[in-house]
Amino acid sequence: MIDAPAPSRAKAVTPERLRRFLTEHGFSELGTWGRFLERYQLKRDRPIDILVPTTLDIDDYARRIQDAIAELSGAFETPVGDIINELLSVEYQTFKIRAHPNEELASIPFSEGLGLLESSKELIRASAVSALGGGFRPIIRGRLPTVVDDFMDRVEIGQTEIGSYVFTLLLPNEQGILGANLPPGAQNTVASTLDGGMKAAQEMAATNRVPPQRQLEAIGLSANFFEALYDIVDWADQVSIELENTRDTFRGARYEFNRSALSILERTSERLAPEAEKESTRLKGTITRLNEPRIRRRGSLDLRVRFEGRERTIRVPFDFNDRDTVIAAFKEKTTKALSVRGNLKTGRGGHLVLEDPHMFQLIPRGTLI
Repeated sequence: MIDAPAPSRAKAVTPERLRRFLTEHGFSELGTWGRFLERYQLKRDRPIDILVPTTLDIDDYARRIQDAIAELSGAFETPVGDIINELLSVEYQTFKIRAHPNEELASIPFSEGLGLLESSKELIRASAVSALGGGFRPIIRGRLPTVVDDFMDRVEIGQTEIGSYVFTLLLPNEQGILGANLPPGAQNTVASTLDGGMKAAQEMAATNRVPPQRQLEAIGLSANFFEALYDIVDWADQVSIELENTRDTFRGARYEFNRSALSILERTSERLAPEAEKESTRLKGTITRLNEPRIRRRGSLDLRVRFEGRERTIRVPFDFNDRDTVIAAFKEKTTKALSVRGNLKTGRGGHLVLEDPHMFQLIPRGTLI
């Protein structure tokens, strides 16, 4: 027989804490069960079902939590005390990127997975800068505040779940990790900034209208935020983004995006990013990163060059017509450099980007041309 926790300790486990624990351990929400319960399930040879109260205000709340903890203890072969200690110490908000929703996928291409993770990280970082780094910035550049680095160091990847491909990212509680270092007057959490940004982006996609900058500033949305969201949608074609906040300002928020949103996301990012004068620039350097062209998407590369007296990395798009030259430059980088001409500008996330690239050439290293 498995012992149950004392009723007083069971009552300390809120529905939100139990939901997060289940989500982080691979359970999926299957919907309501009666008026005051929700059903979660972990897929196994013998599925594990847990019923979660939707409110504290039911007569048998403590017993329901005791039953859930006892079931988890047996399922994970872990003492009841360890389960409840973990439940009471959970201080993470969950942030899910659900690529290709409604499709049964066991895997996605490696490059897409890396792209989604990197873009998700940038989306969280942009929100953390707005929430913790001193307020709104139209574009984020340079060294980040220490509190933002501390927060990002604690972001984790949780367990995924069956169905469309899902990344579960765990956002730490700011007060718990920053304590006295929490910036004075920091009113928004990173998760609430993310939620406000997602809500604004969804409305923009529905209306195809870029809101005034003062409205974006009030939410704390930068060009970097919209660039990262653009990249997530661009990788997955269709994506569902879900958030759950520990502070009950929202719960179960879900936002859907597909490729029709790309245009408005790009326009918003470009409006926030400072414009640079367009002038034709010739670059010569080494390819350090390469993504080949795919259907509906151009390829891109990072070119390491000497520019304005220092080493810089420039993002350069390319299509199938230039693929052979690019691939040759990448494979023969020890003896050959890539030369390309285009208009250099600051991109959506503050990165240098070469627009309208042309005249791709393979140049032997050491030449003056």
